Amino acid sequence: MAEKVTRVLHSQGLNRAKYDRLARVAVLCGQVRSDAWQRCSGVSTVLQSSYEIRDAWMAEGCDWHGLPARLGKAALADALGDIAAAREAAKVPVKKAIRHRTRGNSAERERLYSLLKQNRWTEDSFLHRQMRKSWRGGRSHVTNQIVADAGSYTTKVWHDRAWVYPARLP
Repeated sequence: MAEKVTRVLHSQGLNRAKYDRLARVAVLCGQVRSDAWQRCSGVSTVLQSSYEIRDAWMAEGCDWHGLPARLGKAALADALGDIAAAREAAKVPVKKAIRHRTRGNSAERERLYSLLKQNRWTEDSFLHRQMRKSWRGGRSHVTNQIVADAGSYTTKVWHDRAWVYPARLP
């Protein structure tokens, strides 16, 4: 599995036109993130991989809110990663409830833990209820972030300063 590397770049000395373009792209990426949280943070996408979700969006003819497809797909993948992380965090109180409910019954505890780990918690009514209580979905308020995959920009270092050249921005 490829490692995810995050780099935060701060701009300096941008003219107004470049700043406005980057701000517009960040807002469009925020709209893709918002759509992902709205459509993918529920029970219906628990068992789907991020590739299956992306392919379903592409089959629907998603226009990525005017973003180039590379940036839209990268924003979607980042949002889906955030959703998965939030869903995993919601499992912590559910594990506590499992321990409380299954005192002295290790077979039942292992069964519930395995269903929870495999994201098959919808199959058991107790787990389903606990996850609904702990995981209420969410939404994204991020509108100042541009997520780019490795092929959508080039970099150059000149006089100890990094220069980033994004590919075709809207």
